[in-house]
Amino acid sequence: MKENKGLMDYVKVTEGFTCKTERVFNYQDLDAALKWAIATKGPYVVEIIVNNDTDCDMGNDIAHIRHFE
Repeated sequence: MKENKGLMDYVKVTEGFTCKTERVFNYQDLDAALKWAIATKGPYVVEIIVNNDTDCDMGNDIAHIRHFE
């Protein structure tokens, strides 16, 4: 997959663990994807594709967000 430079197809990996999965390419589709995830019984993964130059904050929970530049 060109979006992650061929490193890993996270949709395929999560499907292998029987998770429902969706890949989102633009902001306009994110709301619908998150609503599906919330409404789905069981695990659901939303992979959000961003531009290479987008900084991304990450953490295990909201109290432990780490800022990357």
